Amino acid sequence: MSSSPTGSSLSYADRLSVLADVALPIWVFDIDKGIIDWANEPALLLWEADDLNELRSRNFFSDQSSRVAIKLEQLRDDFLNGRTSTEQYTIFPKGIPKSLTCRFSGIVLPDGRMAMLNQACGDTGSTQEKPENLRSLNALLHTSVQVSLYDLDGVPLHNNPAAYDAWPEHTKNLADHFVAKQDYVSALSQLAISRETQTVVEVHTSAGERWHEIDLRYTFDAVTGHPAILMSATDVTDRKIAQDKAAFLAFHDTLTGLPNRAQLLQKAPTLFAQIMARRQSATLIFVDLDRFKSINDTLGHMVGDELLIAFAERLRQATDTKDLLARLSGDEFIILTEEPQTAEQLESWINRLEGALNQPYDLSHHTVRCSVSMGLCRMPDNGTDINQLLQNADIAMYEAKRNRRGSFRVFSREMSSRFSRKFQLEKQLQTVLERDELELHYQPRLSLETGEIVGAEALLRWRHPEEGLISPADFIPLMEETGLILDVGEWVLKQACKSLASWQALDPNLTVSVNISGQQCLRPGAAERLLAIVDHANCHTDGLEFEITESVLLGDNPVVRGSFQAFHKAGIGLAVDDFGTGYSNLAYIQNYPISCIKIDRSFVGDQSKAAITELIISMSRILDVKIIAEGVETVDQHDWLKQRGCHEYQGFLFSPAVSGPEFEALIRTAYTPAQKIRIR
Repeated sequence: MSSSPTGSSLSYADRLSVLADVALPIWVFDIDKGIIDWANEPALLLWEADDLNELRSRNFFSDQSSRVAIKLEQLRDDFLNGRTSTEQYTIFPKGIPKSLTCRFSGIVLPDGRMAMLNQACGDTGSTQEKPENLRSLNALLHTSVQVSLYDLDGVPLHNNPAAYDAWPEHTKNLADHFVAKQDYVSALSQLAISRETQTVVEVHTSAGERWHEIDLRYTFDAVTGHPAILMSATDVTDRKIAQDKAAFLAFHDTLTGLPNRAQLLQKAPTLFAQIMARRQSATLIFVDLDRFKSINDTLGHMVGDELLIAFAERLRQATDTKDLLARLSGDEFIILTEEPQTAEQLESWINRLEGALNQPYDLSHHTVRCSVSMGLCRMPDNGTDINQLLQNADIAMYEAKRNRRGSFRVFSREMSSRFSRKFQLEKQLQTVLERDELELHYQPRLSLETGEIVGAEALLRWRHPEEGLISPADFIPLMEETGLILDVGEWVLKQACKSLASWQALDPNLTVSVNISGQQCLRPGAAERLLAIVDHANCHTDGLEFEITESVLLGDNPVVRGSFQAFHKAGIGLAVDDFGTGYSNLAYIQNYPISCIKIDRSFVGDQSKAAITELIISMSRILDVKIIAEGVETVDQHDWLKQRGCHEYQGFLFSPAVSGPEFEALIRTAYTPAQKIRIR
């Protein structure tokens, strides 16, 4: 056995002494320093060097490519393992290309480092090989494309520097490169059919798992003549990541990570076909967050986005992994599920879903209550086309919002006609002011202590030329959706102030309250616009009250706060309408100049909520805020509220909303308190 990796026991100096007399060019290349440490006379002539010192002074690392450095490291590893190689390559002494067939072996320097012993074989002229062959060999050395040759068993026969650098040590076989065994099997199967194949697969590399575009083809080993497999590979990880990201963005919502409308439309037909083949059904559920726009407008878009992310996560947790979820847009989400098969199972499933989604959301700086309205439709009962089912579910969701927020409705054919009517009304609403079809009605407010009329709430009515009076539940939401509420809201204020100025001549203590939408409060210059209308009407501002919903008070919007302060300074009262149905936070009274709390009718008529109503009344009295009960319909309700110190009430017990002339007739008539408590 030899005493050194090169198979020789001679010292470095002894070996050089022997090699000095060889007729072929021989030189020693120091791989670490990038210099020729020694050369015999034929080598000096080959390198066109004046002497050995001049040759030693040349630094071959100054213009060496990274691929050559990799090749040198590969050769050093071969030398340490006792291997030699013979290759053809080109040197450039003084810039002149010379093609060589050279035998590479290892030689140990006096300091113990491994160097490379180069022995030129045969003709060393520049014209021995065809130019295209020389260029091909040089390109193979320097290219970043990883080129490898394997026998038919997958054993490596050759790696160019790029491949040598890319493949980790444990990949001893072609199959070892592939992360997924199936990818390797698939590539070989295709190779057997067409004799060449190209694929993009995940592979093991010295830099970890990467994506490579691999080209495999059958060829022959130039040394043995045996069949072999030539593989070229290019790292396409960055491109693959970019493509995957683009594909994800194309089919997913960027905020929540849920599938988007495009993915829903793409997957639904195949999914529906599978369901139909099994003779089963599915349920499409349209989910909409109630009052989301108000939260977004008052607390800001960052909080709105945080709520949507939290809602999407809760939706994932509340549904099965087999269900298809999607975010369509804004606060609209879709659930496509096969699970509930009977009507009873579906209702039970929906109730559990509502219970999960309607819980408060603890966000970074706010706790938000946000119920959901849902519309359901069944496949195939209500259609098999995804677009038709989406429309039907949307119709059912609209019905849920129309009747009672925080509820769900199952699609029926009757809803379609009502939905068509909605679009017809929306179209007609665009010119409702020009056609002078709007009017105000006034519902009297009475003192619970004296029974006297103390004011009224101005309520908008639409007198349709063909249908007569249309319910506000049918057109107010449409005005908010289309933004028409801004212009109509100012029209309402003008009419109410005009009526108030007239009635104050009859009763200077009379109060008229006007509903102000959240959009009006958030409109730039809101206070200036509304106060200008009030000033123009010449009514006493201490008899005017603006009613706003709780959602407007969320957050600390500077526009809202500034407007409320301006209203307060002008002497206009500020009432919180429908208190108890939303966020029910009495702290608002301390943060804003609130003068009145209006208890929602759902609390007045429900004995199960009596304790909550008592608490609201007690806290409001402590905070010195006027309390008005809405929807009072019976004498018992009247008496119960009076006993607990509620200040005012309104409702059918005394009168529904009536026209302006009718309300004026009421305040002109001298009723005794007993006469005023009657059912109309």
